[in-house]
Amino acid sequence: MNRVDCIKLIRSFIDEKLDGNIENFLNYDLDQLENDEKYGGFDPDNSKIANAIYVVLWGDKIPDLNYDALGTSYRGDILNSFNTLMGRSTEDQTNFVGIQKYTDNPQIIEMAKEYHKKYHTIGNMTIWPNNSVEYSEIWKEYEDDDTRNDFKGKSFTFNTIRSQSPWYDYFDAFLEIIKEQLTAPKIYLNGSAYSVVCELMYGKTLETQFFEDFFYLGGMEKFENFIHTFYYENYVDMENMEIQQIFSPHAYHWRNSYKKEEYEKYVSSYITKATEIIEYL
Repeated sequence: MNRVDCIKLIRSFIDEKLDGNIENFLNYDLDQLENDEKYGGFDPDNSKIANAIYVVLWGDKIPDLNYDALGTSYRGDILNSFNTLMGRSTEDQTNFVGIQKYTDNPQIIEMAKEYHKKYHTIGNMTIWPNNSVEYSEIWKEYEDDDTRNDFKGKSFTFNTIRSQSPWYDYFDAFLEIIKEQLTAPKIYLNGSAYSVVCELMYGKTLETQFFEDFFYLGGMEKFENFIHTFYYENYVDMENMEIQQIFSPHAYHWRNSYKKEEYEKYVSSYITKATEIIEYL
């Protein structure tokens, strides 16, 4: 599909799924479209309607970004995750595996259910190059962790590497290394998560082109353009271009032990702040 076809698909979606009101995109859970042949896809962030929107938003700004390139050369991604802090749904769909470890507070559970419907809306999606880097061994933090042995010898994309330590899918934390490599790059030894990101950014022609308009060594002017292009303003103090660690201390539900009140505070704060960012668009 070309850009005109993408616009037609979006207009059709508004008529058929949003009661003719584009503002209903704000709360439309694209996870509902998994089995929808016209608009859906296996992943909400790589569904047909999401891909059409990416083309309209960024097709004239990102090299070779077109509908056919999405899912191959490029891919959609979720900005603010759910599973890191709250875990997957329980088998009976009444709770989440992370939450049930720490609290039975019905208010927290209800907040999580509402956010679970929110985090697959279009305002929580972005795109990355879909190139991959293969690593024969994992980095030191996971050497003695049997649960991570399945990552040995696997390939990482932007989508998958940001779910690893030290970022655990927190986009505010991940944006730090993107900023660093665009403005004051460092060299990291092979075998670290940081080196994977660097190779993903510099390794091949396509991803270099994705970032090339935003490189500005020793300055922030083009990084600011990067932030505006992808609507990341809520992650950055726009006066000094410092990344705001919005979700610090970046809690995650596994391999940790939180007190009930502490965990509830993290969940409540995360959902409130993430929802504000998602609805910014």
